[in-house]
Amino acid sequence: YNPASFAISQNYWGAVSFEKPFSSFKNQTHSMISVALPTKDYGVFAITLNNFWSESPAFTSTGGPDIIGLANDKPELFSPTHIQLKGSYANMLSENMAFGISLSLLNTSYSNVQVGQEQGSGEAFTVLVDAGFLMNNLFVNSTYTKPTKLKNNFIQGEENLGFSVGFALLNFGPKIFFIDKEQEDYPPSLILLGFSYWALSTDFISTKIAFDLENRIYDSGGFDYIHIGSDLRFYKLFSIRAGYVFDNVNSELSYFTVGGGLITKYGSFNVARYKKYITPTWSFDIRINFGY
Repeated sequence: YNPASFAISQNYWGAVSFEKPFSSFKNQTHSMISVALPTKDYGVFAITLNNFWSESPAFTSTGGPDIIGLANDKPELFSPTHIQLKGSYANMLSENMAFGISLSLLNTSYSNVQVGQEQGSGEAFTVLVDAGFLMNNLFVNSTYTKPTKLKNNFIQGEENLGFSVGFALLNFGPKIFFIDKEQEDYPPSLILLGFSYWALSTDFISTKIAFDLENRIYDSGGFDYIHIGSDLRFYKLFSIRAGYVFDNVNSELSYFTVGGGLITKYGSFNVARYKKYITPTWSFDIRINFGY
């Protein structure tokens, strides 16, 4: 996520998400827990914990492809193979402009097997940096609106109008290696440039369209992915969403997404279906707000 977005909300909130990114891999899951703590004069501070469980690889002998061992094929819930602890800070530069930065420690663990003369624990530690910028409510008169008549204590509040633009640098850091430093690799560093537009905002129906461009810094010289999405919201509470992920490197790997959610000022619940992400899969997230 763009760390600048933490500054937009001036309330205490917590978020939890769970997903199975590759449904064909039975023992692979990801979860996230995040808490944001706003202050009156010094911006917003946040702490995020990402856990990723992955079944261990099959080890083969030097004499052939026969499997000689498969350790921990059922990862323990409280013993993830990858852990990322992230601290974030964000603040408003003006009424509709925010910036943010994050610093995280990533621990990645694959196996503790020694092969030949290779020595090592199969674990790696690294430090990663995120930075972001976000502007909301640009050209607000470009959104068709009607005066709000709804009186509902569950409504989240005023929607952003007009256009929004955001920029984010994610997972930037030094190269990572496990045993052999000569085989070190850069982390999956990303640059994202995104835009959104609220075309309509009324009591009964609201609609937003958005897209972003993603560049994987160390993979290619151009934009690797284009994400396009739309959000149709009813009574400012219920959302239906659809999107498309275009893979600019291999167009055959492009896929559609669909989803929906319930959004209130006290929290939200969202679900998404990835139609062609290697194999179809689902993701869920829950957010709880405090301080209203």
